[in-house]
Amino acid sequence: MNQIRFTDMGFAVKKKNILKAVFSKGLFYTVISGGEIARLAVIDIATMDVLKLLDLDGAAGAWSLAMGGNGCIYAGTYYNGHLYKYDYGKDLLEDLGQPVPEQSFIWDMDAGKNKRVYGGTYNGCRVFELNEENGETICFDGPIVENEEYVRSIAFDNDSGDIYIGISSHPYIIKYDLKERKKTDITPEQYKGKSCVLDLNAAAGKLFAIIGNDLAVIDKATGTVENAMTDIVSLSRGVSKLSPCGNYVYFTANHTLYMYDIIKNIFQSLQIDTQEEIMGFGFETDNKFGFEGGSLVGLTKDGKLFKYGLLNGEHSISEIPGLPAQPVDIQTIRKGPDGNIYCSGYLLGGMGVYFPGSRKMLQYEGIKQVEGMCVIGGRMFFGKYPGSEIFEFDASAKWDAGGTLPNPKKLFDLRKDYAQDRTFAMAGMEDKRLLFIGSVPEYGKLGGAFTQYNIDTGSLTVYNNIIDNQSVVSLACRGNEVFGGTSVWGGLGQRPTENEAKFFIWDVEKLQKTFEIVPVKGKKAITSLIRAADDNIWGLAEGTLFIFNPISRKIIYTSRLFPVDYSSCGHMWRDAFMECGPDGNVYGIIGFSTKGGRVFCINTRTRELSILAEKEVSGMTMDSEGNFYLICGKRLLKAEI
Repeated sequence: MNQIRFTDMGFAVKKKNILKAVFSKGLFYTVISGGEIARLAVIDIATMDVLKLLDLDGAAGAWSLAMGGNGCIYAGTYYNGHLYKYDYGKDLLEDLGQPVPEQSFIWDMDAGKNKRVYGGTYNGCRVFELNEENGETICFDGPIVENEEYVRSIAFDNDSGDIYIGISSHPYIIKYDLKERKKTDITPEQYKGKSCVLDLNAAAGKLFAIIGNDLAVIDKATGTVENAMTDIVSLSRGVSKLSPCGNYVYFTANHTLYMYDIIKNIFQSLQIDTQEEIMGFGFETDNKFGFEGGSLVGLTKDGKLFKYGLLNGEHSISEIPGLPAQPVDIQTIRKGPDGNIYCSGYLLGGMGVYFPGSRKMLQYEGIKQVEGMCVIGGRMFFGKYPGSEIFEFDASAKWDAGGTLPNPKKLFDLRKDYAQDRTFAMAGMEDKRLLFIGSVPEYGKLGGAFTQYNIDTGSLTVYNNIIDNQSVVSLACRGNEVFGGTSVWGGLGQRPTENEAKFFIWDVEKLQKTFEIVPVKGKKAITSLIRAADDNIWGLAEGTLFIFNPISRKIIYTSRLFPVDYSSCGHMWRDAFMECGPDGNVYGIIGFSTKGGRVFCINTRTRELSILAEKEVSGMTMDSEGNFYLICGKRLLKAEI
């Protein structure tokens, strides 16, 4: 058995990861997600001091916060699905437990009248009501919508006393009469093909709904869409409360501040770059910042304080010194053309780059979570989530994502015209200057795409649903052919209709699929493909190795290496990774589906399997010296064999 030595290279990416913020009486309340434990922060906007920083034991982060009628802040967390209560006056933090049993996320909350707080959960599509006076929780009967998993948004309507509930992965807006306990589907017809109701706010007789990439303004009385901004890349967490003058709500779209005029029913850009999405708004009316008529304040996704004068339009964006960056999970790693190891951060992104020569780690900004990476010559390609946005990075030039000639620069996206969301599979043919992308569709959809892009001419061809109702999650190249592996799962929230993953061949000269087969009966995902030293294509399908001879067009070998079973998984897009080592053998990991994970080696000639280590790992790449780098949660590991 080979010997293996691990070296912990430390945290690759640290971020101030803000997913929601609530403002009250000069203070912003938020949760810094990531790190070993999520932390509740209380920020004084006048002094920029972080007054409190409290551990939410057991929680990784929080998408939802609400200010209760009793003046306490409530945080709904993941992955433990707990509700926490913080009384700032008493400096008392309480863990109230799971308001709905067996739920891992509380996605959104809103405070109602009579000291009630309402929240929605995943994965049971449930809604709960917390009585602030006695601490009792009531769970509404069953899922709000049958066969759905996500209550993604909730808004309490102060006018009617009803709540509005936004569902994902298939979009529904449900009006819930709290007195009669009656549900009414008010989803506008034109939005029934979208994927998610991400945020809801009720104000001035209107419902502001972020549905997919649109912000729709809906008349609550008639259910009609009065106005909408469409095809927005990034939006704030909903809109602000009604402005002090009663005429406007504010929000950000594509990092630009907008307001919606309630009287005229129009959107207006204020042409102010907020740099990031704003995750919570508030109004300060006492001219604290010298802005006549008061201020709009906001906390951005990366933890900056935004201030805007309501009358004079003056604005500023400031770092909050005491707000700590937290290490975040590494999503994807790849050796770049410069020999350095690129590590993308989960959710908020950020790119950690490890330099093997100097043993230094740097962090670059300007690109969000990357699902797949590929190298062609001196260029590197990133597939960003959400929206399947594809970026090109020239590794010979300086990283400058925010410059006039950005590097990396966006090439295209696969969302608008092709409904794709995640690009785990990327491969390239350097001699033909071609980049290939396999993708997973949007939430609530089936049918991934196979994309071919010429990196010199910019020619783009997209083949949707190349394998019926399956996603393309692994790719490898040989000669004029691309070999692809699929997963039966599509976007989250949509149940598969197929039972077995498929292996296919694409001919780049004929521009057509020339071969399709089920390589291993009963297996639901092929999460790794490589061209091995024996010139065959090796794949891992649900823990089973298969070897395909591209000349004879036959599977010449199969062996069940790992006792993996995807049948109980909610989805599986990636699990195994394989690389050809400098000795000609195949090295790999399988981590998402095995308890503890495995690092392994397969002798290319004898096909003998060796388990090198049991390790919780989820990604790998190899440097120029033949050393392997592995993702171990938030840490980068170096493996010398």
